[in-house]
Amino acid sequence: MGTNTIRSVIAAARLKETQTRALLGDFSRQLPQLRERLLLPEDNAAAQLVNFVEQYIEYVPVFIDNVTRISKNLGLYRYISPFLYMAEDFFLAPPEQLEQEVGLRAILDEAFLAQRLIEEVNDLHIRHYQRPLLPLDMTRANIIVHHLIGDQLANSLDALVEHTVQRLVVREHLFQQNPPLPEQMSPERWRDLPCLSRDADVDLRLGSALHMPA
Repeated sequence: MGTNTIRSVIAAARLKETQTRALLGDFSRQLPQLRERLLLPEDNAAAQLVNFVEQYIEYVPVFIDNVTRISKNLGLYRYISPFLYMAEDFFLAPPEQLEQEVGLRAILDEAFLAQRLIEEVNDLHIRHYQRPLLPLDMTRANIIVHHLIGDQLANSLDALVEHTVQRLVVREHLFQQNPPLPEQMSPERWRDLPCLSRDADVDLRLGSALHMPA
């Protein structure tokens, strides 16, 4: 996995943000609209949003590294690795429609692709096996980021993720492999998997998920 490269890309984007404060400025201008869908602190709300974005982005390589290690220990790496590689590719080789973005804004879009891919695979796995592939729920964080990047782009990226997952499922014969999941996927076996921090003072307004276009 190329997570060292991902970390280098993140470090460069964070440095760019420190120099330009571009994302902070974007959030500052968008605060009235964002407050309609997100619960934000009264003070330093834009800075808190930048903190949340940094946590969300930095979770991608941490997650990939940890799931790689754990799935190898459980004998599930061949089953999971195609989706980890695709999450990595979304980050390092983003679709053409994202090439015009720079800095933290650019890799927020790419991190959203990677995290939505993971969420979509998990949802498919639950529908097929009645249990998650990975014991995590990225829905809250992904909905927040959906609002941050805007409905039009987020819906376009969601459609790309859904198409990609369906293609991978068919190509990799995902549900024909039938790995021994019941014992191995017990929550205690994944206790070392990191969770996305909730320290940033950002949350959804009640019912905001219902306001997202289908």
